Amino acid sequence: MRPTPLVCCALTVLLSGCSLAPRYEPPEPAQVSAFKEAGDWLPAQPADASLRDAWWQGFGDAKLNALEEQLNSANPDLQAAIALLRREDFGLDLQFINFRD
Repeated sequence: MRPTPLVCCALTVLLSGCSLAPRYEPPEPAQVSAFKEAGDWLPAQPADASLRDAWWQGFGDAKLNALEEQLNSANPDLQAAIALLRREDFGLDLQFINFRD
């Protein structure tokens, strides 16, 4: 007598949960007294007060400043993005004003 496909599937499902492998025991990590990277490190010094908008001016290069000014004034995509941002910002302000009333 041949087993039906349903019996074969049921046996497969039942036996697939059985594992004959030994239970895994992770090894204990080695304890170190000092890390090799603990040399002459300095604490982080965030530069939040530094230039953000015109960051290229920090290089002190007049030619770079002139090129950036030319780029900003002659870039139609940038002008359109700024106009869209201002319009959206103005729209949000109007929504908040209407919301308060």
